[in-house]
Amino acid sequence: MARTRKTHIPVTAGYYEDLYFRPGPADDAYPVVALEDPAVRLGMPTCWDEWFPEVARAYALGGAQVLAYPTAIGSEPDHPEFDTQPLWQHTIIAHAIANGLFVVVPNRTGSEGIITFYGSSFIADPYGRVLVRVPRFSEAVLAADLDLHQSSDWLDPFLLLRTRRPLSLRLDASHRSTSPCYAWGGKRTVLCLHQSEGLGEVDRREAPRPRGQAKSGMSRMRDGAISNP
Repeated sequence: MARTRKTHIPVTAGYYEDLYFRPGPADDAYPVVALEDPAVRLGMPTCWDEWFPEVARAYALGGAQVLAYPTAIGSEPDHPEFDTQPLWQHTIIAHAIANGLFVVVPNRTGSEGIITFYGSSFIADPYGRVLVRVPRFSEAVLAADLDLHQSSDWLDPFLLLRTRRPLSLRLDASHRSTSPCYAWGGKRTVLCLHQSEGLGEVDRREAPRPRGQAKSGMSRMRDGAISNP
C-alpha cells in the first residue's frame, strides 16, 4: 500500500475542490513507489495533477517508470459544448513521450451533480502509442503488457532528461517578464499577461482578420467549442 497527496487543486465550475480540501504538502510531493511483484517503480499523481508537465518530469527524475493517474473529469458546466477529452488525452501522452514513461489513466464514467464523466480510460507507452483504450462513457477493465525496457530504448539515444537546463527555467513567483504581451497566430491574436500578487489575468486582444478568414483555434475555444483544423 502507498499513498500520494494530491498537489494541484482545480478551481473551475463543477470542480471547486478547494472548497473541500487543501493541496498536499510540497515536501516529498511526488514519491516513487518501488513494487516487487511486478517489479516496477510507480508514481501516483492524482486527477488535476495530470495537466502539469512538471509533475511528470519530477516523477521521471525520481526514477518512476509508470505513472498512474486516477481521474474524474468530464463535462464543463460553464462551457457545455467544449469537449476536453482530446486535449486531456494528448496532454498526458505528451508527458509520457517527454519523460520516457508509461501512463495508466483510469477515468470514471456516469454523472454526478452537473458533471457527466466521459471515461475514455487508456494506457500509453513512452512512444506515445495508446496500447488499450475504453470507448467513451463505457465501463471496462484494461490490461496491457508493458515492456519497461522501452523507456531506456527511447531515452538512451534521445537524451531528454540528461540535456535539461533547469537553472534556465525561472518558474518561481518572483519572476516577471519584461515583455508581457505575446503575438500568436500570425500576429492576429495578442495575449497580454497582467501578473499581480494574486491570480494572473489575461487580456485577450484579437486583431481584425481579412474577410472570410477562419478564426484561430484559441478563438474557437473561447467561443465554447474546439475542433481540429
